[in-house]
Order: sequence, then structure tokens, then C-alpha cells
Amino acid sequence: MPRRKHMQFWVLVMAMLALFAGSGSAEKKQLTMWLPFDQLSDWSKDFIAEFESNNPDIELSVEIMRVTLMREKLMVTMAAGMAPDIVYEAANMVFPLIQQGFMLPLDDYLKTSGIEGDLIPGVIDAFRVNGRTWALPYSIWPLGDVYNMTVMGNAGVAQPTNWDEMLRATRRLTQVDQSGVSVYGNVRILNNIRAFNYLDLEMEQLGVIGVPPQSATASINNDAGRTALSYLVDIVQAGMPDGRTPGLAEMLQNKIAIYHMVPGWDLVRIADQVAALDLDIAYTRMVGPETGKDIVMYNAGSLYITQSCKNPDAAWRVIEAFMEPTTLKNHILAHGASLSMRRSHIFDDQLRSFPFAQQLMGTLIEPLSLGSRHPFYANFREIAGGFILQALKGQLSIPSALEQAERAINVVLSDFM
Repeated sequence: MPRRKHMQFWVLVMAMLALFAGSGSAEKKQLTMWLPFDQLSDWSKDFIAEFESNNPDIELSVEIMRVTLMREKLMVTMAAGMAPDIVYEAANMVFPLIQQGFMLPLDDYLKTSGIEGDLIPGVIDAFRVNGRTWALPYSIWPLGDVYNMTVMGNAGVAQPTNWDEMLRATRRLTQVDQSGVSVYGNVRILNNIRAFNYLDLEMEQLGVIGVPPQSATASINNDAGRTALSYLVDIVQAGMPDGRTPGLAEMLQNKIAIYHMVPGWDLVRIADQVAALDLDIAYTRMVGPETGKDIVMYNAGSLYITQSCKNPDAAWRVIEAFMEPTTLKNHILAHGASLSMRRSHIFDDQLRSFPFAQQLMGTLIEPLSLGSRHPFYANFREIAGGFILQALKGQLSIPSALEQAERAINVVLSDFM
């Protein structure tokens, strides 16, 4: 073979090899997953390595960012057709995404996976809308009441079991001296969103849903709303007479008897200080209007596949791998404050060794409440909550607050429904 033709032959061979190599690489499915929480950075690297080892046809990228940034970027990338494939979202923020068509249903995958049978009962129902399941919860955290049993014991007050007992206990526990409030009997964070959450939960405990999920109108200016808000006003003014909202850390100084609706992870964060001070702290479900009507709110971390995902079957393989018991357990351990959604993890010694883990797990029995499941909850909660907050602070009468809050919700809903 002449030298010129010999060189042309090898150039052709090399080009074909490069073409085959390129086509082999192109066959790999490229998937992107968004997760929050900086502490998961090292865990995510291990997860990627193990997943790609078991799934050589998939190249997985995990990006970690703040939840607020994630939500902002999602809107932009979805509009541009460049959204990630798998995304984290908290349970109470899933409904607007379903409404906007951002998610793919997971029911066909769930039917064959067997995952659902190992989940805490009832929670996955929160992700079902119009007969379809849109996201898969993997972690859960309760929102309950924290009691300083030392302060309670010193005052000779037993744990209340209903609203009347809670109000009486709060009045006995609150202490005011010449320098101001020395012990807050019952503390609630006071802002617009929390104020709406309080009203919504208390009405639910009374058997009334203030803004039903499929309704175009609110129903809070009624007997249940007045009963709930009257109780809320009484408990806030009795427990926080100076209108100040102290932080949970002040419980460490025995300045707070009861702290209402505390996310479990907040208690875990001060666990070392609680232990160092040898305080007797209890985490419980929230009492209802009658004994036996106690409830706990919860939120849950979930994963969903975006509507624009080009390889949903491959994306589900990522979620399945994420939910594998050992992998999910390691994720929970790396996160440091969430409880696993898997029932098989309830008696896991490592997970139960988390501070307050057994108390937190003990609250997760029916009934559980996610709060408002209306798809436009995020659009009306702050403006409506502003009127409820004014009532809690004594700046607006109860009838006026309910009337204006209901009207505000209905105005928002009229724009969307």
C-alpha cells in the first residue's frame, strides 16, 4: 500500500473509532437532580458514584442549592425547556406545581416498585391529586408542641389535653414581674403565614376545612372560624402578654413553658444544649378542642420527575436508588434532622439514636395534618394571614379579621380559578 493511501486508511480508521466512541458516549442518558441542604454534598458524591456504577447507561449530576433559589430557577428553566429531571420539594408546596403541570405522575412506577407498602401510612395521600400520585415522599418531620417539664413541674401544672386546659395552664404558667415577662406560658411565632396556619389547623380540629382543595371560595367567616380565632386570641394574649415572640433557645433559660407548632428539626438543633443543662423537655402532639382530638402537623421532603424530563424511566431508577433502605438511611444520617418515610426504619438503632428521635417518631400517628391542600394556598396564605395576625395582636376584631381574610382569599381565587 502506497504511503499516501496508508495514511488515508489510518485517518479513516481513527475517525471511525472517534465516531464510535462519540456515539457510545451519546447513548448515556444525562440526568440532573436538584437537592437542598449543603450538608448533603459529600453524601451526594457517594450516591452518584454508586448509582453510576450500578447504572452505567446513565450519567447523573446532583446540584445542591437553597430551596428558595431552587424554586426561582425552576420557573425559569421550565419556561426555557431546560429544567432538571428530578427535583426536591416540600409537601406543602407541591400543589401549585401540580396545578402548573410541572410534574409527571408516578403511579405506573409505584405499582411495580413495592416502595409504597413501606411508607408511613397516609402521608403519600397528600401527593395524590385527581387520582394520580405526583411526588414520592422520602423524609418527614412533625410540627408539634415543646414542653419545658421543669417549668411545668415547678408551677404544679400538668400537661393539658384540650383547649380549655391549655388556656388555664397558660394563664398559670405566665409570670410577669416589674422587669416584664419572666416566663412565657405559651409561645407562638407571630407572622402572616403562621397566623393563617394556626387558624387553618384549629378549624380542621373542629371538623371544618376553611379552604377546601377544589373550592373557588373560602369558608372561614363562620362559627368554626370564630371559635378557633377566639381561642387563638386568648392563648396568644395569655401566653405572650407583651406581644414579643421569644426564640426557642429561651426555653433553655426556663423562660418558656410551652412552645407551639415547633418543627422537629428545630428541637434537634438545640439538643446538645438541652442535654448539657439536663433539662426535662417533652415533644408532643398538639391538643384539640376536646380531649382525644390531638393532632400533629407534618411536612415531608419529596422527589418528583419534571414534566420536561426526556428519560422518565431512567429518572425513576434514580428515585428508586435514592429510596433504597441503606441509601435513604445514609441520606437521613447526613441530613441530621429528618425522619425517614420508610416504616422499616422506625426501629433502626442508628436513626433512633438521634436526639428526641423516639419522641418525634411517636407523634406520627393518625390523624396527621399537612395543613391547607388548596393548589393556590401559597398565593393567599400571606395576605389572609395578615388580617388574622392583626386579630392575634388585638389590632382588629375577630369578626372583622375573618371577614377581611375570607374576602382576600376569594379575591385571589377569583383570579386563578
